[in-house]
Amino acid sequence: MKNPVACLDCLRRSWLLAALGPYIEKIATGEVGSRSPELLRLSNEDLIEVAAPRVGEQLLGRLESLSEERLLEELTLAECWACCRHGELYPDSLRDAADAPWALIGRGDPRMLDGLEPFGTVTIVGARRATSYGREVARELGRELAGAGMVVVSGLAFGIDACAHRGAIDAGRTIAVLGCGPDVAYPAGHRSLWRQICERVGGQLHLRRRRLRHRPLRSRRSRRAVAAGAARLPHLRQLRKLFADVLSS
Repeated sequence: MKNPVACLDCLRRSWLLAALGPYIEKIATGEVGSRSPELLRLSNEDLIEVAAPRVGEQLLGRLESLSEERLLEELTLAECWACCRHGELYPDSLRDAADAPWALIGRGDPRMLDGLEPFGTVTIVGARRATSYGREVARELGRELAGAGMVVVSGLAFGIDACAHRGAIDAGRTIAVLGCGPDVAYPAGHRSLWRQICERVGGQLHLRRRRLRHRPLRSRRSRRAVAAGAARLPHLRQLRKLFADVLSS
């Protein structure tokens, strides 16, 4: 399958978020008007004015000078692709979100986006320092859900996340939503797992920023992105409490 191509406006927006990342993290206090989702809904000009007014003119100038050829070349060199909200592969369940990212930056098979439907995706995240029982359950849960044809989404972190990915790889498809560029194996100790997800059954997605090889987002924000990137599953509501109790142990 030919890799999807994001439009120039969405690629530029992703570049801008990468450039503004450190500024946004400083001003995203969690208070009304300063929460990350609220900031990310702003236009390019308004976001620059709020986050980095001192370098606003410089950023706008650089943004407008970026050509589509240059941005696509960077993605190609990193062996990544981009799918924007104007593309056919962009998940409908994500498109409807008020703060949906303008573009998804991915690595692996772009057809993985076809499986991101409301009743075909489940997110499994949990503690990094999980018990052996919690790890065992996470892996079995990932295996069973993937074997049933569902796409298992997690964050590639130590503990529950990695176990869920490994279980899903044994039986089906899995997607890692990362807090860094999809060309970066983070944490580095999961490089082998990162490679398996890309090459065998799924891929890596980055929802917020476009810049490749940048520092990871803070943990809590990355995990919120995982939860937002996967669709809800109403028919599994009765299992949520059980999963939460086990995976937090």
